[in-house]
Amino acid sequence: MWKRPVKLHNGTEYKSFITFENNIRKLVRLIKDKGGKQVMMTFAWHIPKDYTREKFDSNILGYNNPTNYDKCPVELWGSVEYVRTGLAAHNDIIRRISEEEGVMMIDQANNLGNEVKYFGDVCHLSEEGTDYFISNIINYFISRNLLSK
Repeated sequence: MWKRPVKLHNGTEYKSFITFENNIRKLVRLIKDKGGKQVMMTFAWHIPKDYTREKFDSNILGYNNPTNYDKCPVELWGSVEYVRTGLAAHNDIIRRISEEEGVMMIDQANNLGNEVKYFGDVCHLSEEGTDYFISNIINYFISRNLLSK
């Protein structure tokens, strides 16, 4: 039976990149084999350049979360630089697979990621961010005439 290790240093013992890529490729091929249309999205996230846990706890980073709903510090997943690097690398995998497999892609990371107002914390969208996220999806499908009536 698997047990969680007592201590992990930034989760570096877990090698997620290969597993993530393999799983995404399997999903893309499964959907294609079933006759479906694949659409991928990058993962939207925002960690301000001047992020510190102290600034996060003091609500001075500009995250748009007036009720502090579902508010998680970056350090929940590891060191700030480790999380930045991991999130960027996973999005790079998504972009690469989309290109290699000819899959449509909505780049939510680029659409939302540069604006802290769209986030309640590193990865949870604010109300405004949720509206923009949905708008990105709708506009993507409309611009490609992919919506059926």
